[in-house]
Amino acid sequence: PPPPPTYLDNMADPAATESMTMLSFYAFPPLTIADPDDFALTLRKQWKPFHALGRVYVATEGVNAQMSIPTNVLSNFMDCCRSMDA
Repeated sequence: PPPPPTYLDNMADPAATESMTMLSFYAFPPLTIADPDDFALTLRKQWKPFHALGRVYVATEGVNAQMSIPTNVLSNFMDCCRSMDA
């Protein structure tokens, strides 16, 4: 199997957090999202290790999210988001 992505290196245990951080964001890729359902599945898989909660809407135009992320893994989550291609 491939090695784990670098954004998971030395990540704290999300279950050990004492707080959650609320996020609300839009992301519009330079090109449209060809298959929103497939991209939504990719997001669920990539965000699972973070124990993220909330709603994420994926359309061909982009992503609209209202989420809660364990504060102790927020920087890892942001690194994950910055590493994605639509």
